[in-house]
Amino acid sequence: MSDEPRFSAGNFLLGLFTSLFVVSIANLMAAAFAAQSGVRLLILLGGVLPGAVIAFLAWRAKKDSGFHLGVIIGACIVALIGGICGTALVFS
Repeated sequence: MSDEPRFSAGNFLLGLFTSLFVVSIANLMAAAFAAQSGVRLLILLGGVLPGAVIAFLAWRAKKDSGFHLGVIIGACIVALIGGICGTALVFS
């Protein structure tokens, strides 16, 4: 028998949607606090850091199910969108 881990699409989707929800809320709070400060670099980082931190933590977990892959992809999506919005706020 093979000892290879099995990928689960259900776990992947659960990780993806959980990550999108949780990281979006964290991103919203971080961006709100950063926007209040008025520091341009902090505004940009406030949009990127929550997603990047969650993606890094999920990557370091190194589980072999689909859940952590969903978390990584969801966090990267939120980090990308947060970075775009943060950049738009900085340069507007």
